[in-house]
Amino acid sequence: MKAPFSLVTSIQLCIILTLVGLAMTFQAKYDQLGPPFTTKLKVVRRNLLPPQILPYITFGFRNFITDYYWISSIQDFVAWNGKEGYFIGYFKNISTLDPKFEYPYLFSILTVPQRNKNGVDPVASLNAVAEIADKGIETIPTSWKIPFYLGTQYYLFTKQYQPAEDYLAIAAAREGAPDGVYLLYSTFIGKGLLTKEQKAGFAAKLVKTIYNNTDNEIIKKLAANGLQEDFISQLLEKGIIAYKERYKRYPKTVGEMIAVNFIALPDEFLESFDVTINQKNGAFSIIEK
Repeated sequence: MKAPFSLVTSIQLCIILTLVGLAMTFQAKYDQLGPPFTTKLKVVRRNLLPPQILPYITFGFRNFITDYYWISSIQDFVAWNGKEGYFIGYFKNISTLDPKFEYPYLFSILTVPQRNKNGVDPVASLNAVAEIADKGIETIPTSWKIPFYLGTQYYLFTKQYQPAEDYLAIAAAREGAPDGVYLLYSTFIGKGLLTKEQKAGFAAKLVKTIYNNTDNEIIKKLAANGLQEDFISQLLEKGIIAYKERYKRYPKTVGEMIAVNFIALPDEFLESFDVTINQKNGAFSIIEK
């Protein structure tokens, strides 16, 4: 006759069954709230556990919970409106559970500013991401990517030179950083000597360094989008200047510049974005539809 389960074994079994049940319940609720990889989406909201309590309630399932948050962050990015704090919360939780997991730091640095262009202060959003990324910089001393990505985003989205320079300096000091990192850091130090055209090209070189030094397809795609956006911004700027020179006024729409062959934009860009042009100074903004 087999001996009955011990009390400890019974408790462990109950805990495992409870966790499996909770996981199934959470997944069902999650599927109701936001189908993954939707293309045209309504805003979603998530209620995440505070990172402070996570280490005490994982019950040995730390890796499983970390992976859940990581996958959810990728799925929810397409539905995030840039304002709900839950998205950054994913990365706070991930860095708490596994501070040496590099990709989530990189993903948050690249994605948060992209969604924060529509009415949200990019400086504040990047500062929030930097608080998380600083943990990665400290716990992964071999990573040049985390400080380099962060310095690049500060340069592109905030025009704040000091934080960009600080993070690029950290990246250049990391052993194993590619030659492009050293070259761009030294160029950045001499930024006062760069012309406007050189500064515009420098931004593209920063993003190209990210693109050329990653084997992660998600990050590569995000970097490619950044390169395309930078290219389109330069096209618009030059087209607006040319239109003003020729017609003595700023164009009212992108269509006016296209009609006189000053610019040509990809069809997929025009389907997904609107461009507004300030009639007083020619400044423009790109807004996702």
